[in-house]
Amino acid sequence: MFLIQIISALRVKQVCKNFTFDSYESGVGEQQLITYFQNICLSLPDMLQMECIFFVPQEVPKLIELVERQIPVETVCTLLTACNYPILPINAKCDICVVVLTFFEDLPAGFDLEVFLESICEIFQKEEKDQCRAFIKQEYNNIIDYISKNYSPEQVCEQLVVCDK
Repeated sequence: MFLIQIISALRVKQVCKNFTFDSYESGVGEQQLITYFQNICLSLPDMLQMECIFFVPQEVPKLIELVERQIPVETVCTLLTACNYPILPINAKCDICVVVLTFFEDLPAGFDLEVFLESICEIFQKEEKDQCRAFIKQEYNNIIDYISKNYSPEQVCEQLVVCDK
């Protein structure tokens, strides 16, 4: 989640799209991505730099996992708020569900998961935003139940009928 905050704070569209995804797909290794993002950490205020450098190695493998799962770059960049696509890709709701749950385990203890999930709704237009919030309120207990049973992100999203089985 910290890497999301870094990218979000810097609002670097091309970092998200071109370097992270295109470079990895063309053979840039995990360690090179880690080094790249740790260098970005150096542009943050002093009090955040060390924390950022520490968390990058934990986050980059998750971004790589999303690339390997073939989550569209537009969806991931939109969730990272590094891109602002007016219309999400066709299968975006499924992809968003998987991405959010992939990063879920990084949330600090005591973090309000419901508030986090509702914040994801902000990427949608008005009508879909309202539907997203209503869906989270309705399914929140099920989401917690599936996570406590160690379901994978894909399994949780399938159980919620957000993704096809």
